[in-house]
Amino acid sequence: MEDNFTNLTAAVVGLGLMGGSYAKRLTALGMRVVGIDRTKAVEAQALADGAIAAAGTAHLGEAALVIFATPERVTEEFVRAHRDAFRPGAVLTDAAGVKDGGAARIEALLREDLDFVSAHPMAGREGAGYGRSSPEIFQGCSYILVPSARNRPGALALVRRMAEALGAAHIEEVTAEEHDAILAYTSGLPHAAAAAVMASDSWREDAGHFAAGGFRDVTRIADINAALWTGLFLENRANMLRELDRYMAALERLRRALDKKDAAALQDFFTLAGERKRRLIYG
Repeated sequence: MEDNFTNLTAAVVGLGLMGGSYAKRLTALGMRVVGIDRTKAVEAQALADGAIAAAGTAHLGEAALVIFATPERVTEEFVRAHRDAFRPGAVLTDAAGVKDGGAARIEALLREDLDFVSAHPMAGREGAGYGRSSPEIFQGCSYILVPSARNRPGALALVRRMAEALGAAHIEEVTAEEHDAILAYTSGLPHAAAAAVMASDSWREDAGHFAAGGFRDVTRIADINAALWTGLFLENRANMLRELDRYMAALERLRRALDKKDAAALQDFFTLAGERKRRLIYG
């Protein structure tokens, strides 16, 4: 493996919001990037933008690093179909939001010389598709690594170097079970809450005329890729059900205090929330 990270050729499979962002950022770092997408018009747009230097699976064997910005099922299908096309010794990684045994299934498909390092950048923005991608979305993010016993130290180190180069501020290592449990709270639940506010029967076309920063902040992530998040919720169903139960219990405590006109309980509820938020920000 080359010592200089930017001397590598990387392939990005799936040029949507996340994949396009990987391609743009890695190209900006000076890497040669191959883009692969099932929609040829997206590949053509990425080529025209200069986000990638080459497109299509014909160039897959040139890449020492392959990044999958695709759902786990699609990643598995791709690896199965192109098992013999990867460059010898290539390191594969992903950005899937739910792990749930996916790494083991992918590893079972790999040649002995290949390595798959499961990962998840805590980055993104509202909207979907290549047109919403940005090289800046990784700046200051947390990058989660989910190593397996099969991972070689060099492969894990390479994905760490990539995360640092992308702009990650924190790199954490957890098990797949820990990842899925934590992310149900920190990612799935906020998206559920934002979607629920927008799906409320209180919705009206002129709501924006009466909204300030709070409404915009809470609903910012309601504009999501519906198909993608449907899959994520179903794949992490048990953890999401637990978090929704806990969230509804918290709302019920709030509702009960309001119903009883219990000012002390309301103030305690909001004080606890504020204290925890400050601890997240300031430690």
